[in-house]
Amino acid sequence: MAHQLGPTIAKLQELLNMGFVKMLASPRSDRCLTEIYGIKFWIDSPEEVLILKEVFAHDEYPKQVSGNFVFVDIGLNVGFTSLKFASDPNCKRIYGFEPFAPTLERAQENFELNPIFRDKISVYNYGLSDHHEHGSSSYNTAKRGQMKTIKGPAVETLDFPEESFIVKEASAVLESIFQEAKTDLLKIILKIDCEGAEYEILPHLDKQNLLKLVDQIFIEWHFKGSESLLEILRANQFQTREEACIDLWESTVSGMIHGLRAP
Repeated sequence: MAHQLGPTIAKLQELLNMGFVKMLASPRSDRCLTEIYGIKFWIDSPEEVLILKEVFAHDEYPKQVSGNFVFVDIGLNVGFTSLKFASDPNCKRIYGFEPFAPTLERAQENFELNPIFRDKISVYNYGLSDHHEHGSSSYNTAKRGQMKTIKGPAVETLDFPEESFIVKEASAVLESIFQEAKTDLLKIILKIDCEGAEYEILPHLDKQNLLKLVDQIFIEWHFKGSESLLEILRANQFQTREEACIDLWESTVSGMIHGLRAP
């Protein structure tokens, strides 16, 4: 579903004025082509401008490990964070998980804009959790980054069409990825941003003893607070710090946890 670009351009103007973002062509009726640090992206909603600001201007995902690594992106969305990490020469492989097909399609379009990084990135059209499930949810194109596979506060999806999704048990999918990375002497950076499913994924990975293989982790928490997540990370020898996401989403119901394995 196309939506008006006017509010998107208004949000983008701040970054354009800073010289931080380049607009590569006149906006189309439904989206505009932008570039940051040599990485190209399609932008079609104010939300995507905010995510660009989060990932690049605010550097919400700073790499803190040394040497070669793989990046596991649970909650790929349209691929901004994966492309940021793919541009790092030390990044050898990226695994992205996105349960909603229209969102994954846009991510693939962004990857095709950046062929120099494309071969590093493997994507999967399913989400991860502590169980297997086939389901559906109302889907709002203007709020792709807030679509969820679990029950939670509504995000302006009423009267929008249903979109089907699949989620798979995280350990069944990630164990081989993690083990292969360690065999190849690669660090593992894990991002979890999946609109509430973090409260299912992190305890599950803990119970399966897979968190001990992770070197750095980013978790954006939603709705239920951070304390249970921080407790798990600290028990797995992560040094942690926390940041609010209020400036981006004007909400007190989310925040960012950064975890780095203690030396």
